[in-house]
Order: sequence, then structure tokens, then C-alpha cells
Amino acid sequence: MAGIENLASCPFCPYAAEYPPVEVNKEFRCEAPDCGKVSCRLCKLESHIPKSCDEFAKENGLSIRRQIEEAMSAALIRKCNKCGTPFVKEEGCNKMTCTLNRCGNVQCYVCSKSCAYDHFDDSSRGGKKGNCPLFESVIERHDAEVKRAEEEALNKIRAEHPEYTEEDLKIKMSENVLKDDERRKANDPRAPGGILNQLAQERVRAGLAAVQQVQDQARIRVGQ
Repeated sequence: MAGIENLASCPFCPYAAEYPPVEVNKEFRCEAPDCGKVSCRLCKLESHIPKSCDEFAKENGLSIRRQIEEAMSAALIRKCNKCGTPFVKEEGCNKMTCTLNRCGNVQCYVCSKSCAYDHFDDSSRGGKKGNCPLFESVIERHDAEVKRAEEEALNKIRAEHPEYTEEDLKIKMSENVLKDDERRKANDPRAPGGILNQLAQERVRAGLAAVQQVQDQARIRVGQ
């Protein structure tokens, strides 16, 4: 088969067939029963016709980065384990009380389990060493959670899309977000650093609009 002129092959399975020049037909339609994919003969990815390879790469790269950003944003959001109200803590202790529609559920900001003071590491309030911390830097916690969410999202995408380069997956921080990070660090002396990929914060501001609307009616009280 190697000597057949204009032989084209499926990039997803061993199937091959004689095809006209790529200038005439840019798509390869696999007829293998267990495949059947339509691919682009130029970039060897699934077909994106009528978009060019460059257009598809740019558009798909933005979509992939958005997935990463959304995973990072989601890492900052907690939900009441009783009524589902979303919230993000800015300060205070990790014993959170939901007030939506008189829900009153009390839960831990660290593990999201319903709790009382003895759930935490403060022995003066019935807790014990090794339990979830009652007080800590919320920015430091958010830093770690956002970074972990980013790494998990990146590893998943790398496994599913080995064709993407590190440049395709890079998330860049804007100047405004960097300034916001400095403000956060200045307001929290316990935090050794701000969230490492601050573009997620821009996504959070947009994505949490609905959360804020809910919180206007249901405030999350701390240490009640």
C-alpha cells in the first residue's frame, strides 16, 4: 500500500484509502466500522471545516484555557451542604453559618461537613490538635486550592489532548489582577503569596455574579 499514489490515512486508526490531493479534499472520512471519524488531512485533528487549521487552533485553545480558568474559579466556591447556597469566604474563622431562608446550617469551610466548635483544632472550644483549623489565612487556602485545581485541569487536558502545547494552555495574568493580588496580600499579613494564577479571579468576578445575587438575600455569618 505504501506505493499507492495519494494514499491518505486516518489519524485515529490504521484505516487508509486512496484520496485526491489535499488541495482538492481537505477531509478524510474513515470507513472503519469501529472508527468512522472525519479528520482534517492538514492538521490531523477531527474535522473543523470550513474553519482553517489556524482559526480552529486559536478558537479551541481559548476554549481549553477557559476550562482551566473555570476549574480554578470553582475551587473558590463552597456550597451549603444542606440547602446548596453558594458562598466564598473573605475573612473570619472557618465555622460558617448559612442564613438562606432560615437554613441555619453550620459547616466547616475546610471540609464542608456540618460541625460545631469541637470539629476544629481549638482545644479551648472543645476541639483537638490535628482537626480542621478554626483560624487561618483564607488567601493562603485559596492559593493552594486554585493551584491544585489548575494542575488537575491541566493534567486532564494534557492526557486528552496531547496535541496542545504549553503555550496553548498558558494563562496570563493581567496588570489589574496583579495589582488586586498585591492589595489582597497587603490586607492579609499571614498570606505568603497571592493566588498564583490570578486570571481565575477575573473569571470569579464574572462567574460569581449569580452567587452575589443569592448572598444579597442570604448572608454567610462567621463564627456564630
